[in-house]
Amino acid sequence: MTSKSKKILGIIVAALIVIIAGICGMASLQPATFRYERSMVMNAPAAEIFAQVNELQKWAAWSPWDDLDPNMKMTFEGPAAGVGAVTRWDGNAQAGKGAMTITESVPDQKVTYRLDFEKPFKSTALSDMTFEPQGSSGTLVKWSMYGDNTFPGKIISLFIDCEKMMAEQYDKGLTSLKAVVEQ
Repeated sequence: MTSKSKKILGIIVAALIVIIAGICGMASLQPATFRYERSMVMNAPAAEIFAQVNELQKWAAWSPWDDLDPNMKMTFEGPAAGVGAVTRWDGNAQAGKGAMTITESVPDQKVTYRLDFEKPFKSTALSDMTFEPQGSSGTLVKWSMYGDNTFPGKIISLFIDCEKMMAEQYDKGLTSLKAVVEQ
């Protein structure tokens, strides 16, 4: 290797170190936690909406993620509905692989679940859907996801607008859920 080649290689390595250090520095400034939330008023009683959310097998009728992979493998464990109900999925690169477990179920008010993602990367988050009466026949449905923003998550958020991505999926899911419960 000539001295000129060594010099060019040294410059390239130094530039890569500066870029990596810059990315890590910017990532370290990202928030320690995240929260994404969307809401929609539905012309249906909370009990009808709660039933669709509390029973994981019913999600196929409205979940925005079921469309990501028509060949996705889904399994269900535990009780049919409520605390302890689990669904596991294994799909393509868009759908990923993971499990969802209902951890709290308050009839007609709230369903909380833990999301354990395995692919495309390992992470855990909490999510919930709450139901608040609106007027005589409507219900405000709030869907949120929240958790710790790990260092890999902070790096990803520098390049991908996760809030926008989740908002699009949640809006799609809420619109589909609304169509199901308002029929």
